[in-house]
Amino acid sequence: MQVTRYVRKAADPILIPFMIGRSATYMYPLQGIQYFATRPILWAYLFTILVPEIVLTAVVYTLFYIFLYPPQATMAIFFNGPSGMITAAIALLHESAVAAHLISNMFLLPTPLRLLFDAVLSREGFDDLVLKGKLRRTVNLTPVQKVKRSIKQTPKSIVFPLWFVQCIVRICLHFIPFVGPVILILIDGPKHGKKAHQRYFELKGMDEKAVKSWVSDRRAQYMGFGIVAGALESVPFVGLVFSFTNTVAGALWAITVERRIQQQAIKPKRRLIQRIGDAVLT
Repeated sequence: MQVTRYVRKAADPILIPFMIGRSATYMYPLQGIQYFATRPILWAYLFTILVPEIVLTAVVYTLFYIFLYPPQATMAIFFNGPSGMITAAIALLHESAVAAHLISNMFLLPTPLRLLFDAVLSREGFDDLVLKGKLRRTVNLTPVQKVKRSIKQTPKSIVFPLWFVQCIVRICLHFIPFVGPVILILIDGPKHGKKAHQRYFELKGMDEKAVKSWVSDRRAQYMGFGIVAGALESVPFVGLVFSFTNTVAGALWAITVERRIQQQAIKPKRRLIQRIGDAVLT
């Protein structure tokens, strides 16, 4: 067992790209764009935070360019010559987008994205999953458990030192032209994939151990989804819109999973009915 696990980890660099291509989960973010764009009723979830997001982004961009552009431009000119002014401006554009996205993820996005996920499930006929998930969260928990759940659900990124270190690491990666952002997207791939199903795990009542096991068994699927989703969300200015389309994509993926589960549950019943029918005929 232990040897098999080590062999599997050693083969990951070769197997995972193949498994990503085979799973085709990287297509869901693109399907999410199409689904969101063709259903204007879903745009309301985006519009609820559009003004605060624009203000937040403008403030972050302004502060970054006032305080960080001069030293970054100086360093870039020292290493790259006059063209460093342009590369520094481009790098700072990405850094500002990353910082604005981190802050938005902490304070503005959680509620509307959760509501959007539920809305897509309901539109596709999975109201029972949404209702059962909500009832499970409200009925089966004691007051003490609710307090513990609230503490656990507090985003770890709100803890200032961790958020600060994370931001510094991301900024340093963005100093590397072209390669840095790509590395960041690849590193964050599994995290972006898992985030897309965070609400699904809540509705299913899965604990942390069950979620970890589920994601571990489907690493390539979540990485494929997360790489494309992360690349879309890293686009300056329009990354916010892709946060919503990626949420839709996560819901569409969850719907596919639920339909497969339902089909697997129906198969034994069909076999039983067929056997009963055969017995009656004979």
